[in-house]
Amino acid sequence: MVEFGRIDFVCPCEVTFFSGGKVNFANFICYKIKKDSHMIIKRIILPLVIAVTALSSMAQDRPQSRDTEISVSYGALPCMSQIPYYHNHWEGLGQAWGTVNFTIDHRFADALWIGMSYTYSSDSSNRIDAAGHSGDITWHGLMVNARYEWLHRGALTLYSHAGVGVLIAYYSPDNRDSWNRTGCAFQLNPIGAQWDFSRYAGIFAEAGYGVQGIIKAGVRMGF
Repeated sequence: MVEFGRIDFVCPCEVTFFSGGKVNFANFICYKIKKDSHMIIKRIILPLVIAVTALSSMAQDRPQSRDTEISVSYGALPCMSQIPYYHNHWEGLGQAWGTVNFTIDHRFADALWIGMSYTYSSDSSNRIDAAGHSGDITWHGLMVNARYEWLHRGALTLYSHAGVGVLIAYYSPDNRDSWNRTGCAFQLNPIGAQWDFSRYAGIFAEAGYGVQGIIKAGVRMGF
């Protein structure tokens, strides 16, 4: 009898290779089937089933295995250099180098994350007014963030992100004392994608508009 997992194949003959001085090919074929089937099950089928089961389990567990996440990211083209309100109508400012962002989020529902973020950026100009004065600006933003996940495909998650808070601008012109001004901070990213390469970490990228940048990318770690 040859065993294929749970399927039994009954061999019509005993495993005797020689009968009456002649080779019994039917018996030899039955013996080879039995031997080869065990090798295929042990070396190929069983490891493949284990691997597929493990990968499926990891893909399902990753998004739900973390309740708190910390992220570090870089944002390009923040709105502070583009909207005059944020740079006190100073002239000669180019596009800021970008932003550095730190975020901590907590899962409040299966697809909803809420948290806090800090954003840092700066810019400078050699001619902030008609008199030719120079100056530097530093921005510090603190926002409440919400992230809603609307698609899961294994390790890939698609989501939308929005934030609102305060932005503190620190102005340092060369013709007077420095001063601070507090304004409104915002970020609206309709599309974001995250790829989890383990149960506790992943990379992400977002596109939208606000104080964190038009494009933002970074790393998330969860626990």
